[in-house]
Amino acid sequence: MIDPHAPDEMPSADGLAEADCAGSCITGVEAWRQALRHETLHHDTLAAWEEYRRTGLHVTAEEVHHWLASWGTDHERPAPVPHTGRATP
Repeated sequence: MIDPHAPDEMPSADGLAEADCAGSCITGVEAWRQALRHETLHHDTLAAWEEYRRTGLHVTAEEVHHWLASWGTDHERPAPVPHTGRATP
């Protein structure tokens, strides 16, 4: 840690530039990772939509909600089964 009250310990201009570059590089890498995650999610979403359009198989939000609400209880439900019509939980 640099002590701002000790001038001998202040970083040089080169040191500050290097630290700034390192921060920028990390920011660039993180931005790339986020873009990759976004692109992967986009691809997976389109693939799921195409599968739904092809098969009609789905589960409703209500079915998933009832299933998740049962987690950790003595009456845990099995995962909802995909179907093509309306189903009740």
